[in-house]
Order: sequence, then C-alpha cells, then structure tokens
Amino acid sequence: MGTPRIDEPLKDGSVYTRKERPNGEVRTRMRFSDGPTASITTQIDWIPDSETLPWQDAHYHQGLFETYTLVRGWVYLLWIDPNVKTRCMNQRGQTITFEPGIPHLVLPGPKSMILTTTYGDSVANPDRGNNDWWPVEENFSIRAVGEKIIAESIVRTMFR
Repeated sequence: MGTPRIDEPLKDGSVYTRKERPNGEVRTRMRFSDGPTASITTQIDWIPDSETLPWQDAHYHQGLFETYTLVRGWVYLLWIDPNVKTRCMNQRGQTITFEPGIPHLVLPGPKSMILTTTYGDSVANPDRGNNDWWPVEENFSIRAVGEKIIAESIVRTMFR
C-alpha cells in the first residue's frame, strides 16, 4: 500500500482518519467527539470481470446504525434480515440504513464514492480497537454464498 494510515486527533476530541484498505479503497473518516462518524470511501478503478471482486469485510454493529449514501458510481449490498437480501444502488443520493445487529457486505463499484455515517450507542469490540465493528459469523458466509455468486455474476455482466 502506498500511503500509511493517518489518525489525527483534533482539539475538540474528534479524530480524522485516512487509510487505504486491502481491497483498494481509500477511506477518510471523521469520528466526532460525541460518537457519530462520517466517512467517504473512494474505490480504485477495477475491472468487473476480474477473478476476485473487492468486497469490503462482512460485518455488523451491535449498537450503531450505519447509513450508506451513494455519491458516485454504484455499490452492491448484501445483508441478512432475517433472509438474505441484496440491493444495487446506482443513482446518486440513494441511501440504505442498517440497524444494529444486521450483518452486511458491501461491494463498491469502480471509481465509486460512498458516504457512510454511523450513530447510536456504540458497543466496544476489544479486538477492533474498541470500535463497534464486529466480523460476521461463519453462518453469514454460508447463508450468503449463493446470493454473493449471483451478485458477482450480475456485476460482471452489467457493469463491464
């Protein structure tokens, strides 16, 4: 990766973070001193027919709501509530909110930009720097595998 992670505390107790993720995206986040966060995620240009698509890590939040708003490009989302559901957002301003406890998986399209906000009563995960970010259980991957394969087929066909 090119740029190292930046965590810059501000005078009011907020923290500015910029980091490059393993899937190629760049995430810039403000964690405000009273808890909410706002992040801009920008994905690199990638080829939809590549062998491995740059999905984010599947996760959920125990106490936070998480809202995704499409700024540019497209994004494919997959979640379980209680059945496996999917949605492709491809128009600027489209928004989806996941309530606490809803496991989800996000595939940002090539050169896409997503605004993500979190808010609520955070539940600290000591394995993730006390952030309310929890990896999904294996059961999620087992239940979601069929829909993920379908989603990848759609992406490879429609977004070349």
